[in-house]
Amino acid sequence: MLRSAGMRPQRIARRTSTRLCVVPVDIGIGYLHGPLVPPSNRIATPLCRFQQYTTKSTFPRTTGPASQSAKQPWIRPRKPVKNNTPNDDIFPADFESQLRSLNLPASIPYLDSPETQSPYTYHEEATITIFATSDSGHGFGVGKDNWLIAVPSVLEGEEVVVKIYRDGLGFSLGELVSVQKASELRTDAQCKYFGKCGGCGLQHVQYEEQLRRKRRTVLRAFAKFATELGIPETQDNGLVSSVIPSPLQYNYRTKMSPHYDRRRPNVPLDGIGFNERGRKSILDVEYCAIATKEINQQYSRARAALIGQVSPTAVNGATLLFRHTLIPPSNLNVKELRKGLVDKCHASNETLKDGVSAEWPPKTFKSAAVVAHRAPVLDVVNGYIFQYPANTFFQTNSSILPHLTDYIRSQLRQHRHHPSYPPLSTLVDAYCGSGLFSITAHNDFSRTIGIEIEKTSLHYATRNAKVNEARNCFFYEGDVKAIFDSLPASLKLDPNATAVIIDPPSKGCGHDFLNQLLRFGPRVVIYVSCNVKSQVEDLRYLMRGARAGVIPPATTGKDIDNSQKHSETGANKTLYRSRWWCKDEPWTITGAGKAIA
Repeated sequence: MLRSAGMRPQRIARRTSTRLCVVPVDIGIGYLHGPLVPPSNRIATPLCRFQQYTTKSTFPRTTGPASQSAKQPWIRPRKPVKNNTPNDDIFPADFESQLRSLNLPASIPYLDSPETQSPYTYHEEATITIFATSDSGHGFGVGKDNWLIAVPSVLEGEEVVVKIYRDGLGFSLGELVSVQKASELRTDAQCKYFGKCGGCGLQHVQYEEQLRRKRRTVLRAFAKFATELGIPETQDNGLVSSVIPSPLQYNYRTKMSPHYDRRRPNVPLDGIGFNERGRKSILDVEYCAIATKEINQQYSRARAALIGQVSPTAVNGATLLFRHTLIPPSNLNVKELRKGLVDKCHASNETLKDGVSAEWPPKTFKSAAVVAHRAPVLDVVNGYIFQYPANTFFQTNSSILPHLTDYIRSQLRQHRHHPSYPPLSTLVDAYCGSGLFSITAHNDFSRTIGIEIEKTSLHYATRNAKVNEARNCFFYEGDVKAIFDSLPASLKLDPNATAVIIDPPSKGCGHDFLNQLLRFGPRVVIYVSCNVKSQVEDLRYLMRGARAGVIPPATTGKDIDNSQKHSETGANKTLYRSRWWCKDEPWTITGAGKAIA
Protein backbone atom coordinates (compact mmCIF):
# COMPACT_ATOMS: atom_id res chain seq x y z
CA MET A 1 0.00 0.00 0.00
CA LEU A 2 1.35 3.40 -0.93
CA ARG A 3 0.99 6.19 1.56
CA SER A 4 2.04 9.80 1.65
CA ALA A 5 3.12 11.20 5.02
CA GLY A 6 0.17 12.68 6.89
CA MET A 7 -2.28 11.89 4.11
CA ARG A 8 -5.13 9.43 3.99
CA PRO A 9 -4.97 7.24 0.89
CA GLN A 10 -7.80 7.20 -1.60
CA ARG A 11 -8.96 3.99 -3.21
CA ILE A 12 -9.12 4.14 -6.97
CA ALA A 13 -10.84 1.20 -8.65
CA ARG A 14 -11.82 2.80 -11.95
CA ARG A 15 -8.72 1.95 -14.01
CA THR A 16 -8.14 -1.60 -15.15
CA SER A 17 -5.80 -1.32 -18.13
CA THR A 18 -2.61 0.67 -18.54
CA ARG A 19 0.33 -0.04 -20.81
CA LEU A 20 3.78 1.11 -19.91
CA CYS A 21 6.76 1.16 -22.26
CA VAL A 22 10.06 1.57 -20.49
CA VAL A 23 12.86 3.04 -22.54
CA PRO A 24 16.14 3.37 -20.65
CA VAL A 25 18.44 5.48 -22.74
CA ASP A 26 21.94 6.94 -22.77
CA ILE A 27 23.75 4.57 -20.46
CA GLY A 28 27.15 6.23 -20.29
CA ILE A 29 30.56 5.19 -19.11
CA GLY A 30 31.31 7.28 -16.03
CA TYR A 31 33.08 6.88 -12.74
CA LEU A 32 32.53 7.71 -9.10
CA HIS A 33 35.63 7.77 -6.96
CA GLY A 34 34.90 8.46 -3.31
CA PRO A 35 37.56 9.78 -0.96
CA LEU A 36 39.73 7.07 0.57
CA VAL A 37 42.03 7.20 3.59
CA PRO A 38 44.86 5.17 5.03
CA PRO A 39 44.09 2.10 7.12
CA SER A 40 44.62 3.86 10.46
CA ASN A 41 41.87 6.42 9.75
CA ARG A 42 39.20 4.32 8.09
CA ILE A 43 35.93 3.31 9.67
CA ALA A 44 34.50 -0.09 8.80
CA THR A 45 30.87 -0.10 7.69
CA PRO A 46 28.86 -2.75 5.85
CA LEU A 47 27.23 -0.09 3.65
CA CYS A 48 30.31 1.46 2.12
CA ARG A 49 33.55 -0.13 0.98
CA PHE A 50 35.27 3.23 0.65
CA GLN A 51 37.25 4.43 3.65
CA GLN A 52 35.95 7.47 5.48
CA TYR A 53 37.72 10.37 7.14
CA THR A 54 37.75 11.34 10.77
CA THR A 55 37.41 15.08 11.35
CA LYS A 56 40.77 15.52 13.08
CA SER A 57 43.29 13.12 11.68
CA THR A 58 46.77 13.27 10.29
CA PHE A 59 47.74 11.12 7.36
CA PRO A 60 50.52 8.73 8.43
CA ARG A 61 53.21 7.88 5.96
CA THR A 62 53.23 4.36 4.63
CA THR A 63 56.25 2.14 4.93
CA GLY A 64 58.88 2.69 2.28
CA PRO A 65 61.58 5.19 1.34
CA ALA A 66 61.50 8.48 3.19
CA SER A 67 60.97 10.39 -0.06
CA GLN A 68 57.89 8.38 -0.91
CA SER A 69 54.57 10.23 -0.74
CA ALA A 70 51.52 9.01 1.14
CA LYS A 71 48.89 7.18 -0.87
CA GLN A 72 46.32 9.90 -0.42
CA PRO A 73 46.63 13.33 1.23
CA TRP A 74 43.85 14.48 3.50
CA ILE A 75 41.06 16.25 1.62
CA ARG A 76 37.56 17.21 2.58
CA PRO A 77 35.18 14.30 1.93
CA ARG A 78 32.89 14.71 -1.05
CA LYS A 79 29.18 15.00 -0.56
CA PRO A 80 27.26 11.76 -1.12
CA VAL A 81 25.98 11.26 -4.66
CA LYS A 82 22.20 10.75 -4.60
CA ASN A 83 21.79 10.12 -8.30
CA ASN A 84 23.67 6.85 -8.70
CA THR A 85 23.72 5.05 -12.02
CA PRO A 86 24.99 1.53 -12.78
CA ASN A 87 28.27 3.14 -13.87
CA ASP A 88 28.84 4.52 -10.36
CA ASP A 89 29.32 1.04 -8.89
CA ILE A 90 32.88 -0.12 -9.40
CA PHE A 91 31.95 -3.58 -8.05
CA PRO A 92 29.76 -6.03 -9.98
CA ALA A 93 26.42 -6.97 -8.43
CA ASP A 94 27.47 -10.58 -7.72
CA PHE A 95 31.07 -9.74 -6.92
CA GLU A 96 31.40 -11.55 -3.59
CA SER A 97 30.22 -14.83 -5.08
CA GLN A 98 32.69 -14.41 -7.96
CA LEU A 99 35.48 -13.77 -5.48
CA ARG A 100 34.64 -16.83 -3.39
CA SER A 101 34.46 -18.98 -6.52
CA LEU A 102 38.22 -18.48 -6.96
CA ASN A 103 38.71 -20.92 -4.04
CA LEU A 104 41.83 -19.15 -2.82
CA PRO A 105 43.80 -21.16 -0.24
CA ALA A 106 43.95 -18.41 2.41
CA SER A 107 41.43 -15.88 3.70
CA ILE A 108 40.48 -12.88 1.56
CA PRO A 109 40.79 -9.55 3.44
CA TYR A 110 38.04 -7.94 1.36
CA LEU A 111 35.56 -10.57 2.58
CA ASP A 112 36.92 -11.66 5.96
CA SER A 113 38.88 -8.76 7.46
CA PRO A 114 38.42 -5.50 5.51
CA GLU A 115 40.19 -3.50 8.25
CA THR A 116 43.48 -5.19 7.34
CA GLN A 117 46.17 -2.76 6.21
CA SER A 118 47.13 -2.91 2.56
CA PRO A 119 50.34 -4.82 1.84
CA TYR A 120 51.20 -2.31 -0.91
CA THR A 121 52.92 1.05 -0.58
CA TYR A 122 52.12 4.17 -2.55
CA HIS A 123 52.89 3.72 -6.28
CA GLU A 124 54.07 0.17 -5.77
CA GLU A 125 53.49 -1.91 -8.89
CA ALA A 126 51.73 -5.27 -8.94
CA THR A 127 50.99 -7.83 -11.65
CA ILE A 128 47.48 -9.30 -11.48
CA THR A 129 45.13 -11.37 -13.64
CA ILE A 130 41.65 -9.90 -14.11
CA PHE A 131 38.89 -12.32 -13.06
CA ALA A 132 35.87 -9.96 -13.13
CA THR A 133 34.78 -6.58 -14.51
CA SER A 134 31.98 -4.17 -13.63
CA ASP A 135 29.66 -1.85 -15.55
CA SER A 136 31.98 1.07 -14.76
CA GLY A 137 34.80 -0.57 -16.72
CA HIS A 138 36.81 -1.55 -13.63
CA GLY A 139 38.49 -4.93 -13.47
CA PHE A 140 39.55 -6.89 -10.40
CA GLY A 141 42.50 -9.09 -9.61
CA VAL A 142 44.11 -10.60 -6.53
CA GLY A 143 47.62 -9.58 -5.50
CA LYS A 144 49.89 -10.67 -2.69
CA ASP A 145 48.28 -11.86 0.55
CA ASN A 146 45.02 -12.26 -1.44
CA TRP A 147 44.67 -8.48 -1.48
CA LEU A 148 42.02 -7.25 -3.93
CA ILE A 149 43.05 -4.66 -6.53
CA ALA A 150 40.66 -2.68 -8.76
CA VAL A 151 41.88 -1.10 -12.00
CA PRO A 152 39.98 0.59 -14.87
CA SER A 153 40.21 -0.09 -18.62
CA VAL A 154 40.82 -3.83 -18.46
CA LEU A 155 39.00 -7.00 -19.58
CA GLU A 156 38.44 -10.45 -18.11
CA GLY A 157 41.40 -12.81 -18.43
CA GLU A 158 43.98 -10.09 -19.04
CA GLU A 159 47.29 -10.01 -17.21
CA VAL A 160 48.14 -6.41 -16.36
CA VAL A 161 50.63 -4.35 -14.39
CA VAL A 162 49.04 -1.74 -12.11
CA LYS A 163 50.39 1.05 -9.90
CA ILE A 164 48.68 1.33 -6.50
CA TYR A 165 47.61 4.84 -5.54
CA ARG A 166 44.68 4.56 -3.11
CA ASP A 167 43.31 2.17 -0.48
CA GLY A 168 39.79 1.11 0.34
CA LEU A 169 38.27 -1.30 2.84
CA GLY A 170 39.91 -4.56 1.91
CA PHE A 171 41.03 -3.42 -1.54
CA SER A 172 43.21 -0.91 -3.36
CA LEU A 173 42.74 1.16 -6.49
CA GLY A 174 45.45 1.14 -9.12
CA GLU A 175 46.36 2.81 -12.39
CA LEU A 176 46.91 0.68 -15.46
CA VAL A 177 50.61 0.65 -16.37
CA SER A 178 50.72 -1.98 -19.10
CA VAL A 179 48.88 -4.99 -20.49
CA GLN A 180 51.07 -8.09 -20.49
CA LYS A 181 48.45 -10.45 -21.92
CA ALA A 182 45.59 -8.82 -23.85
CA SER A 183 42.06 -10.12 -24.33
CA GLU A 184 40.70 -10.87 -27.80
CA LEU A 185 38.00 -8.27 -27.08
CA ARG A 186 40.50 -5.44 -26.60
CA THR A 187 40.84 -2.75 -29.25
CA ASP A 188 42.88 0.43 -29.58
CA ALA A 189 41.15 3.53 -28.23
CA GLN A 190 40.96 6.40 -30.72
CA CYS A 191 41.34 9.03 -28.00
CA LYS A 192 44.87 9.73 -26.77
CA TYR A 193 43.48 10.77 -23.38
CA PHE A 194 41.62 7.53 -22.78
CA GLY A 195 42.61 6.03 -19.45
CA LYS A 196 43.39 9.45 -17.97
CA CYS A 197 40.21 11.38 -18.79
CA GLY A 198 37.30 10.62 -16.48
CA GLY A 199 34.72 10.67 -19.27
CA CYS A 200 34.94 7.57 -21.44
CA GLY A 201 35.35 4.13 -19.94
CA LEU A 202 34.91 1.49 -22.65
CA GLN A 203 36.91 2.67 -25.64
CA HIS A 204 39.32 -0.22 -25.05
CA VAL A 205 36.49 -2.71 -25.68
CA GLN A 206 35.38 -3.79 -29.16
CA TYR A 207 32.12 -2.07 -30.02
CA GLU A 208 30.09 -5.28 -30.33
CA GLU A 209 31.16 -6.26 -26.82
CA GLN A 210 30.26 -2.78 -25.55
CA LEU A 211 26.71 -3.35 -26.77
CA ARG A 212 26.51 -6.74 -25.06
CA ARG A 213 27.77 -5.23 -21.81
CA LYS A 214 25.23 -2.42 -21.94
CA ARG A 215 22.44 -4.91 -22.55
CA ARG A 216 23.54 -6.90 -19.50
CA THR A 217 23.50 -3.72 -17.42
CA VAL A 218 19.79 -3.27 -18.05
CA LEU A 219 19.03 -6.97 -17.65
CA ARG A 220 20.69 -7.09 -14.24
CA ALA A 221 18.84 -4.01 -13.05
CA PHE A 222 15.47 -5.57 -13.88
CA ALA A 223 16.38 -9.12 -12.83
CA LYS A 224 17.25 -7.91 -9.32
CA PHE A 225 13.56 -7.11 -8.71
CA ALA A 226 12.09 -9.68 -11.10
CA THR A 227 9.58 -11.10 -8.60
CA GLU A 228 8.34 -7.67 -7.55
CA LEU A 229 8.04 -6.53 -11.16
CA GLY A 230 6.39 -9.75 -12.28
CA ILE A 231 8.99 -10.74 -14.87
CA PRO A 232 11.02 -13.97 -15.32
CA GLU A 233 13.80 -14.17 -12.75
CA THR A 234 16.51 -15.32 -15.16
CA GLN A 235 18.68 -12.56 -16.55
CA ASP A 236 18.40 -13.86 -20.11
CA ASN A 237 14.62 -13.53 -20.13
CA GLY A 238 13.98 -11.66 -23.38
CA LEU A 239 13.48 -8.42 -21.50
CA VAL A 240 16.00 -6.62 -23.70
CA SER A 241 16.81 -7.83 -27.18
CA SER A 242 20.15 -7.26 -28.91
CA VAL A 243 21.31 -3.66 -28.98
CA ILE A 244 21.10 -1.65 -32.19
CA PRO A 245 24.40 0.21 -32.66
CA SER A 246 24.75 3.94 -32.96
CA PRO A 247 25.37 5.18 -36.52
CA LEU A 248 28.33 7.18 -35.17
CA GLN A 249 30.79 5.85 -32.60
CA TYR A 250 33.05 8.91 -32.57
CA ASN A 251 32.46 12.60 -33.32
CA TYR A 252 28.79 12.18 -32.47
CA ARG A 253 28.35 14.27 -29.34
CA THR A 254 26.66 17.62 -29.97
CA LYS A 255 27.50 19.17 -26.60
CA MET A 256 30.79 19.64 -24.78
CA SER A 257 31.42 21.44 -21.49
CA PRO A 258 35.13 21.54 -20.57
CA HIS A 259 36.25 23.53 -17.56
CA TYR A 260 39.26 24.96 -15.78
CA ASP A 261 40.14 25.35 -12.10
CA ARG A 262 40.42 28.41 -9.92
CA ARG A 263 43.90 29.91 -9.95
CA ARG A 264 45.85 32.34 -7.78
CA PRO A 265 46.88 35.88 -8.79
CA ASN A 266 49.56 36.12 -11.49
CA VAL A 267 49.37 32.40 -12.20
CA PRO A 268 48.82 31.66 -15.92
CA LEU A 269 46.03 29.36 -17.02
CA ASP A 270 47.74 26.13 -18.04
CA GLY A 271 44.93 23.67 -18.63
CA ILE A 272 41.34 23.34 -19.86
CA GLY A 273 39.60 20.01 -20.08
CA PHE A 274 37.78 17.41 -18.00
CA ASN A 275 38.11 15.74 -14.62
CA GLU A 276 41.06 13.40 -14.43
CA ARG A 277 40.10 9.82 -13.71
CA GLY A 278 40.23 9.06 -9.99
CA ARG A 279 41.30 12.59 -9.07
CA LYS A 280 39.82 16.01 -8.48
CA SER A 281 42.26 17.74 -10.81
CA ILE A 282 41.56 18.90 -14.37
CA LEU A 283 43.17 17.00 -17.24
CA ASP A 284 44.26 19.35 -20.01
CA VAL A 285 42.53 18.17 -23.20
CA GLU A 286 43.20 19.59 -26.65
CA TYR A 287 40.73 17.46 -28.63
CA CYS A 288 37.70 15.35 -27.66
CA ALA A 289 37.25 12.29 -29.88
CA ILE A 290 33.53 11.91 -29.20
CA ALA A 291 32.56 15.56 -29.82
CA THR A 292 31.72 16.72 -33.34
CA LYS A 293 34.48 18.18 -35.48
CA GLU A 294 32.84 21.61 -35.46
CA ILE A 295 32.82 21.66 -31.66
CA ASN A 296 36.50 20.70 -31.56
CA GLN A 297 37.39 23.47 -34.00
CA GLN A 298 35.59 26.07 -31.88
CA TYR A 299 37.15 24.61 -28.74
CA SER A 300 40.65 24.95 -30.23
CA ARG A 301 40.04 28.65 -30.89
CA ALA A 302 38.77 29.15 -27.33
CA ARG A 303 41.80 27.34 -25.87
CA ALA A 304 44.19 29.49 -27.88
CA ALA A 305 42.58 32.62 -26.45
CA LEU A 306 42.53 31.41 -22.83
CA ILE A 307 45.68 29.35 -22.27
CA GLY A 308 48.45 31.46 -20.75
CA GLN A 309 46.20 34.24 -19.51
CA VAL A 310 47.41 35.93 -16.32
CA SER A 311 45.33 37.99 -13.92
CA PRO A 312 46.55 40.23 -11.06
CA THR A 313 43.72 38.88 -8.92
CA ALA A 314 42.45 35.40 -8.19
CA VAL A 315 40.31 33.95 -10.96
CA ASN A 316 37.47 31.55 -10.29
CA GLY A 317 37.16 28.37 -12.27
CA ALA A 318 34.58 28.18 -15.02
CA THR A 319 32.82 25.77 -17.35
CA LEU A 320 32.70 26.46 -21.07
CA LEU A 321 29.81 25.40 -23.30
CA PHE A 322 29.98 24.30 -26.93
CA ARG A 323 26.93 23.18 -28.91
CA HIS A 324 26.78 21.77 -32.42
CA THR A 325 24.25 23.56 -34.62
CA LEU A 326 23.02 23.23 -38.20
CA ILE A 327 22.84 26.13 -40.65
CA PRO A 328 19.91 25.77 -43.07
CA PRO A 329 20.19 26.68 -46.75
CA SER A 330 18.83 30.06 -47.77
CA ASN A 331 16.07 28.49 -49.89
CA LEU A 332 14.89 26.08 -47.19
CA ASN A 333 11.41 24.64 -47.75
CA VAL A 334 10.23 22.87 -44.60
CA LYS A 335 7.70 20.64 -46.38
CA GLU A 336 10.20 19.47 -49.00
CA LEU A 337 12.88 18.99 -46.36
CA ARG A 338 10.67 16.81 -44.20
CA LYS A 339 9.41 14.73 -47.12
CA GLY A 340 12.91 14.17 -48.48
CA LEU A 341 14.45 13.23 -45.14
CA VAL A 342 11.58 11.00 -44.05
CA ASP A 343 11.61 9.13 -47.38
CA LYS A 344 15.37 8.69 -47.11
CA CYS A 345 15.04 7.50 -43.53
CA HIS A 346 12.46 4.85 -44.45
CA ALA A 347 14.61 3.69 -47.39
CA SER A 348 17.62 3.35 -45.10
CA ASN A 349 15.62 1.37 -42.56
CA GLU A 350 14.76 -1.15 -45.27
CA THR A 351 18.24 -1.57 -46.70
CA LEU A 352 20.77 -1.10 -43.90
CA LYS A 353 21.53 -3.56 -41.14
CA ASP A 354 19.58 -3.10 -37.90
CA GLY A 355 17.66 -0.15 -39.28
CA VAL A 356 20.46 2.42 -39.36
CA SER A 357 18.62 5.62 -40.15
CA ALA A 358 19.30 8.49 -42.54
CA GLU A 359 22.70 10.13 -42.27
CA TRP A 360 23.30 12.95 -39.85
CA PRO A 361 23.88 15.79 -40.28
CA PRO A 362 21.81 16.27 -43.46
CA LYS A 363 23.86 17.20 -46.51
CA THR A 364 21.59 20.14 -47.28
CA PHE A 365 22.70 21.81 -44.02
CA LYS A 366 26.04 23.21 -42.98
CA SER A 367 27.42 22.59 -39.50
CA ALA A 368 28.87 24.99 -36.94
CA ALA A 369 29.32 25.36 -33.18
CA VAL A 370 27.99 28.04 -30.83
CA VAL A 371 29.52 29.12 -27.51
CA ALA A 372 26.98 31.62 -26.13
CA HIS A 373 24.84 29.98 -23.45
CA ARG A 374 21.59 31.46 -24.74
CA ALA A 375 22.38 31.14 -28.44
CA PRO A 376 19.72 29.29 -30.45
CA VAL A 377 20.77 25.84 -31.65
CA LEU A 378 19.17 24.17 -34.68
CA ASP A 379 18.86 20.44 -35.28
CA VAL A 380 16.88 18.17 -37.61
CA VAL A 381 15.25 14.89 -36.51
CA ASN A 382 13.41 12.79 -39.10
CA GLY A 383 12.73 15.87 -41.17
CA TYR A 384 11.46 17.98 -38.27
CA ILE A 385 13.34 21.17 -37.43
CA PHE A 386 14.05 21.96 -33.78
CA GLN A 387 15.51 25.06 -32.20
CA TYR A 388 16.43 25.32 -28.54
CA PRO A 389 18.73 27.46 -26.35
CA ALA A 390 22.27 26.15 -26.04
CA ASN A 391 22.08 25.95 -22.23
CA THR A 392 18.92 23.80 -22.11
CA PHE A 393 18.57 20.05 -22.34
CA PHE A 394 18.46 18.27 -25.69
CA GLN A 395 19.65 14.77 -26.55
CA THR A 396 23.38 14.93 -27.26
CA ASN A 397 23.61 12.17 -29.89
CA SER A 398 21.56 13.46 -32.81
CA SER A 399 22.55 10.54 -35.04
CA ILE A 400 20.51 8.17 -32.84
CA LEU A 401 17.41 10.37 -32.45
CA PRO A 402 15.61 9.00 -35.55
CA HIS A 403 15.75 5.55 -33.93
CA LEU A 404 14.39 6.86 -30.66
CA THR A 405 11.49 8.81 -32.12
CA ASP A 406 10.61 6.07 -34.64
CA TYR A 407 10.53 3.44 -31.91
CA ILE A 408 8.27 5.52 -29.68
CA ARG A 409 5.89 6.15 -32.57
CA SER A 410 5.81 2.46 -33.49
CA GLN A 411 4.89 1.47 -29.94
CA LEU A 412 2.19 4.11 -29.72
CA ARG A 413 0.71 2.85 -32.98
CA GLN A 414 0.90 -0.76 -31.83
CA HIS A 415 -1.14 0.04 -28.73
CA ARG A 416 -3.40 2.62 -30.29
CA HIS A 417 -6.39 0.28 -30.31
CA HIS A 418 -7.79 -1.83 -27.49
CA PRO A 419 -11.03 -3.82 -27.62
CA SER A 420 -12.26 -2.34 -24.33
CA TYR A 421 -11.30 1.31 -24.83
CA PRO A 422 -11.49 4.08 -27.44
CA PRO A 423 -8.46 4.67 -29.69
CA LEU A 424 -5.64 6.78 -28.34
CA SER A 425 -6.30 10.39 -29.29
CA THR A 426 -4.18 12.47 -26.88
CA LEU A 427 -0.46 12.39 -26.12
CA VAL A 428 0.82 14.15 -22.97
CA ASP A 429 4.57 14.89 -22.99
CA ALA A 430 5.42 15.43 -19.32
CA TYR A 431 9.02 16.64 -19.73
CA CYS A 432 8.59 18.18 -23.17
CA GLY A 433 11.56 20.58 -23.31
CA SER A 434 11.59 22.02 -26.83
CA GLY A 435 8.93 19.55 -28.01
CA LEU A 436 10.96 16.68 -29.48
CA PHE A 437 8.55 13.83 -28.71
CA SER A 438 5.37 15.89 -28.98
CA ILE A 439 6.15 17.17 -32.46
CA THR A 440 7.61 13.99 -33.96
CA ALA A 441 4.52 12.00 -32.88
CA HIS A 442 1.83 14.62 -33.53
CA ASN A 443 0.54 13.01 -36.75
CA ASP A 444 -0.66 9.96 -34.80
CA PHE A 445 -2.91 11.91 -32.40
CA SER A 446 -5.76 14.36 -32.49
CA ARG A 447 -3.73 16.53 -30.14
CA THR A 448 -0.41 16.45 -28.30
CA ILE A 449 0.09 18.35 -25.06
CA GLY A 450 3.52 19.32 -23.73
CA ILE A 451 4.22 20.43 -20.17
CA GLU A 452 7.39 22.37 -19.35
CA ILE A 453 8.43 24.41 -16.31
CA GLU A 454 11.21 26.36 -18.06
CA LYS A 455 9.72 29.34 -19.90
CA THR A 456 12.47 29.62 -22.51
CA SER A 457 12.10 25.98 -23.55
CA LEU A 458 8.34 26.44 -23.63
CA HIS A 459 8.75 29.39 -25.99
CA TYR A 460 10.95 27.35 -28.33
CA ALA A 461 8.57 24.38 -28.22
CA THR A 462 5.74 26.61 -29.39
CA ARG A 463 7.93 28.03 -32.15
CA ASN A 464 9.02 24.56 -33.25
CA ALA A 465 5.42 23.42 -33.53
CA LYS A 466 4.64 26.43 -35.71
CA VAL A 467 7.70 25.95 -37.95
CA ASN A 468 6.86 22.26 -38.46
CA GLU A 469 3.17 23.05 -39.02
CA ALA A 470 2.16 20.81 -36.11
CA ARG A 471 -1.11 22.61 -35.51
CA ASN A 472 -2.41 20.04 -33.03
CA CYS A 473 0.53 20.57 -30.62
CA PHE A 474 -0.20 22.64 -27.52
CA PHE A 475 2.30 23.57 -24.81
CA TYR A 476 1.61 24.70 -21.26
CA GLU A 477 3.75 25.96 -18.42
CA GLY A 478 3.57 23.73 -15.38
CA ASP A 479 5.41 21.64 -12.83
CA VAL A 480 5.47 17.91 -13.49
CA LYS A 481 4.75 17.39 -9.78
CA ALA A 482 1.28 18.77 -10.50
CA ILE A 483 1.15 18.15 -14.21
CA PHE A 484 -2.54 17.47 -14.65
CA ASP A 485 -3.50 20.35 -12.35
CA SER A 486 -1.61 22.78 -14.60
CA LEU A 487 -3.71 21.89 -17.65
CA PRO A 488 -6.86 23.86 -18.48
CA ALA A 489 -10.07 22.12 -17.46
CA SER A 490 -11.39 22.70 -20.98
CA LEU A 491 -9.02 20.01 -22.30
CA LYS A 492 -11.11 17.28 -20.62
CA LEU A 493 -8.54 14.51 -20.82
CA ASP A 494 -9.96 11.01 -21.06
CA PRO A 495 -7.51 8.58 -19.39
CA ASN A 496 -8.79 5.73 -21.56
CA ALA A 497 -7.74 7.60 -24.71
CA THR A 498 -4.54 9.22 -23.39
CA ALA A 499 -0.89 8.20 -23.66
CA VAL A 500 1.78 9.80 -21.46
CA ILE A 501 5.47 9.97 -22.33
CA ILE A 502 8.01 10.80 -19.63
CA ASP A 503 11.73 11.50 -20.02
CA PRO A 504 12.86 12.52 -16.51
CA PRO A 505 16.34 13.49 -15.30
CA SER A 506 18.62 10.71 -14.13
CA LYS A 507 17.30 10.75 -10.56
CA GLY A 508 13.89 9.62 -11.80
CA CYS A 509 10.37 10.98 -11.59
CA GLY A 510 9.81 11.30 -7.85
CA HIS A 511 6.81 10.05 -5.88
CA ASP A 512 4.76 13.21 -6.38
CA PHE A 513 4.65 12.70 -10.11
CA LEU A 514 4.15 8.94 -9.89
CA ASN A 515 1.24 9.38 -7.49
CA GLN A 516 -0.63 11.67 -9.85
CA LEU A 517 0.18 9.35 -12.74
CA LEU A 518 -1.43 6.50 -10.82
CA ARG A 519 -4.45 8.63 -9.97
CA PHE A 520 -4.97 9.70 -13.57
CA GLY A 521 -4.39 6.20 -14.94
CA PRO A 522 -3.52 6.80 -18.62
CA ARG A 523 -3.91 3.79 -20.86
CA VAL A 524 -0.35 3.94 -22.23
CA VAL A 525 2.81 5.25 -20.57
CA ILE A 526 6.20 5.42 -22.29
CA TYR A 527 9.13 5.85 -19.92
CA VAL A 528 12.37 7.08 -21.53
CA SER A 529 15.24 6.86 -19.06
CA CYS A 530 18.91 7.83 -18.91
CA ASN A 531 19.39 5.80 -15.70
CA VAL A 532 18.04 2.27 -15.50
CA LYS A 533 18.43 2.22 -11.70
CA SER A 534 16.03 5.10 -11.09
CA GLN A 535 13.76 3.71 -13.80
CA VAL A 536 13.44 0.37 -12.02
CA GLU A 537 12.76 2.15 -8.72
CA ASP A 538 9.97 4.16 -10.35
CA LEU A 539 8.51 1.00 -11.89
CA ARG A 540 8.54 -0.73 -8.51
CA TYR A 541 6.62 2.19 -7.04
CA LEU A 542 4.07 2.10 -9.85
CA MET A 543 3.66 -1.66 -9.54
CA ARG A 544 3.10 -1.50 -5.79
CA GLY A 545 0.51 1.24 -6.18
CA ALA A 546 -1.35 -0.52 -8.96
CA ARG A 547 -1.44 -3.86 -7.16
CA ALA A 548 -2.66 -2.34 -3.90
CA GLY A 549 -5.31 -0.28 -5.66
CA VAL A 550 -4.56 2.53 -3.22
CA ILE A 551 -3.33 5.85 -4.56
CA PRO A 552 -2.07 8.55 -2.15
CA PRO A 553 -3.26 12.12 -2.66
CA ALA A 554 -0.93 14.59 -4.32
CA THR A 555 1.50 16.64 -2.27
CA THR A 556 2.50 20.22 -2.99
CA GLY A 557 5.77 21.19 -4.59
CA LYS A 558 6.93 22.93 -7.74
CA ASP A 559 10.68 22.42 -7.94
CA ILE A 560 12.16 20.08 -10.54
CA ASP A 561 15.75 18.87 -10.31
CA ASN A 562 17.13 19.23 -13.82
CA SER A 563 20.35 17.42 -12.95
CA GLN A 564 21.71 15.39 -15.82
CA LYS A 565 24.12 12.57 -15.19
CA HIS A 566 27.76 13.33 -16.00
CA SER A 567 28.36 10.00 -17.72
CA GLU A 568 26.81 11.34 -20.91
CA THR A 569 30.43 11.86 -21.91
CA GLY A 570 30.81 8.10 -22.26
CA ALA A 571 32.54 6.37 -25.14
CA ASN A 572 29.18 5.74 -26.72
CA LYS A 573 25.68 6.62 -25.67
CA THR A 574 23.11 3.86 -25.63
CA LEU A 575 19.36 3.76 -26.04
CA TYR A 576 17.76 0.81 -24.31
CA ARG A 577 14.20 0.06 -25.35
CA SER A 578 13.58 -2.49 -22.70
CA ARG A 579 9.96 -3.43 -22.13
CA TRP A 580 6.29 -2.88 -22.65
CA TRP A 581 4.24 -3.28 -19.51
CA CYS A 582 0.49 -3.74 -19.48
CA LYS A 583 -2.02 -3.21 -16.67
CA ASP A 584 -4.71 -5.47 -18.07
CA GLU A 585 -5.41 -7.68 -15.06
CA PRO A 586 -3.72 -5.56 -13.51
CA TRP A 587 -0.13 -4.69 -14.34
CA THR A 588 1.13 -7.73 -16.21
CA ILE A 589 3.87 -7.84 -18.82
CA THR A 590 2.74 -8.22 -22.43
CA GLY A 591 5.83 -7.87 -24.60
CA ALA A 592 9.45 -6.85 -25.06
CA GLY A 593 11.14 -3.98 -26.83
CA LYS A 594 14.55 -3.61 -28.47
CA ALA A 595 17.67 -1.69 -27.60
CA ILE A 596 19.66 0.96 -29.44
CA ALA A 597 23.18 2.17 -28.75
